[in-house]
Amino acid sequence: MSYFPLSALINAITSTILGSTVFLKGQKSERVITFILFCFALTGWSTFYFLWQLTPDKKLAYFYCKGLMMFVIIIPVFYFHYNVSLVEKTENIRPWIIASYIASAVLIFLNFSNMIVSGVSPKLSFMYWPNPGILFHFHLFMFSSLVIASLIISINEFKISSGIKKEHLKYTIIGTCTAFGGGMTNYFLWYNIPIKPYGNVFVSIWVLIIGYTILKYKLMDINLAFRYTVINVLLSIIIGMPIAIFIFYLSQFGHPFIAGFLGFSAPFTGYYLFNLWKPATTDSLVLTGRFATHKDENIKSHRDNIINSPTLRDWAENLCQSMVKLFSVQEVVVLVFDASHHYFASVAGAGLEQLSWGVPIIVENDSPLSKMLEKEKKILIKEELQQILRPRIYDAIQAEMESLSAELCVPFLMNDKLVGILAIGHKTSREMFNDLDLKSMWKVARGAEEALRALLLGLLQHQYSSEWAHDLLHPFGAKGSLHYVKAAVEGKYGALDSNLKQHFEDILEEMNFVEKYMDALLNPLKYSNGIYNIRPRILTHYFEQADRLYAEAAQEQGIHWTVRSPPPNIQVLGDAVIIFHRVIKNLLENAFRHTPRGGSIELGHRLEDNILVIFVKDTGPGIPKNMLETIFERGAQGSDDVKGKAGLGLYNARKVVEAHHGKLWAESELGKGSTFFFTLPLAQPEASRNNPSLT
Repeated sequence: MSYFPLSALINAITSTILGSTVFLKGQKSERVITFILFCFALTGWSTFYFLWQLTPDKKLAYFYCKGLMMFVIIIPVFYFHYNVSLVEKTENIRPWIIASYIASAVLIFLNFSNMIVSGVSPKLSFMYWPNPGILFHFHLFMFSSLVIASLIISINEFKISSGIKKEHLKYTIIGTCTAFGGGMTNYFLWYNIPIKPYGNVFVSIWVLIIGYTILKYKLMDINLAFRYTVINVLLSIIIGMPIAIFIFYLSQFGHPFIAGFLGFSAPFTGYYLFNLWKPATTDSLVLTGRFATHKDENIKSHRDNIINSPTLRDWAENLCQSMVKLFSVQEVVVLVFDASHHYFASVAGAGLEQLSWGVPIIVENDSPLSKMLEKEKKILIKEELQQILRPRIYDAIQAEMESLSAELCVPFLMNDKLVGILAIGHKTSREMFNDLDLKSMWKVARGAEEALRALLLGLLQHQYSSEWAHDLLHPFGAKGSLHYVKAAVEGKYGALDSNLKQHFEDILEEMNFVEKYMDALLNPLKYSNGIYNIRPRILTHYFEQADRLYAEAAQEQGIHWTVRSPPPNIQVLGDAVIIFHRVIKNLLENAFRHTPRGGSIELGHRLEDNILVIFVKDTGPGIPKNMLETIFERGAQGSDDVKGKAGLGLYNARKVVEAHHGKLWAESELGKGSTFFFTLPLAQPEASRNNPSLT
């Protein structure tokens, strides 16, 4: 066997072995499929090359030449795609990638004619060597352009890269120059230049170089990338074949210029059609089975669940649950910065023995891991750190990540400062995290980061509020001036006029309300079981108090003011003080603010089955239908002319009513006024009998 078939056989064996090895290795990265397809394209080219060199039959030689050209056409496209994915520029250069696939699909189809290989004839010592067809020159131009573009992209990225990526690019550039430099020696005889393709064997050297970097640095993803590439290639063929057939028939029936123009524009037309049809095909076919959890609607559902977490602990627990459900991880822990101790402490986690003992996990604020997360602002992958960091720093960070049982660490930032860490351990399958995992994880993490910022700002606001509450409680203390009101009501300063005493009692009742809930701001742990004291209550007293409190305002504003109190035998389940101050008074404040002189306001009630319906009705300007819901949103204001204090009254009222298992809504007609209704559940008769005096 001579050198040339032997070199082809070596190329076929090395390409097949390396492609199969990387496939079976199963590392998960977007780049793998283009490398695998490149290897198998080299196998196909080398196999036909080997058979062509050995056959004595001219027709078979012609057939084998067409067969090897089918693979030669696609080889530079796979290689270009591989290089672009290696430098993570796929999205930026995607139009050219797709155009290259479509152009290659057209050329492969036309390869079945004599437009690529016109025939075979003896050249030098070769019994049969292919002769170029009319489109062979376009193929050679496309081949050379893609190889040169790949080199330029790799060299430019090499200049700005570091660590593992720089090492990979170094081997890629060396391998490219070696392999394609050797492979290009096949083209001289096509143009009758008497140089034999002695460089063929260098293709095997390239395969070994690239394979070494892939297996060493673990940058591939097989299963997922295979799905994407197969579907994209099939879609390119479906689009490219009709275009190729049309161009072929035009060229055969005497329209070479039109065929040439359409051949030039085919990649752009194909790219447009590809983008038009891709959303309905690719994602729906790829994201199935174990990848179905990565669908946008599923990721959004998890994000929304985390974002809507009411407390920091709920947020951390929901985040941990999402990581387990989406990525099947064995270990996960969420740490949040504790400003009082200047370290990150675990809030929730799963799969870590230390947490099951009730022992918190701590990461120091100035540790190498926290510093790097704050600096890099991206997911840290333990496997890659050794190639990026100096040994001393790597050892320190690796030790921290191992203490967290973490393979990945995700930062949460606020104003460029690290405020939280998500540490994620192994998958239950022990597989590597693939590119789709990392992208989905980043999407969820960004939503979680927004929620964490809001929660931390809320905690800061609470701290600020409690600081003020501490000082604002001074007037209510034994040495504060407001204690004189209580003393006056108790008769310590002599008998009071009955009307004056009633007013003082109303003042005292409101003082007690303010004092209690200022104390709740200052000492929230006292109310850990809930701030509402829900039990059977009679509301008659509070309706009568409202009648007194608003009578003077009604007289001054010229408003007809009516109160219809529920009888004492009607009891509701609720916190009467909260209902009065945070619901009824908010509704009345709005009514008095918007009702003009000569109008009327009514506070009333009615019974419906097992609920008490309370309403506030006014003859104000009314509310547009499209605002009947938005007025209950935080910060909403009903009118530009007459605004409330902060847009919180109706928002607060609805929250209180819903906490009592009731509903609050508005009905209105422009020009005729508005009515606000809310419901409260009636107490059971047994509860009423056991509590005869419930106010």
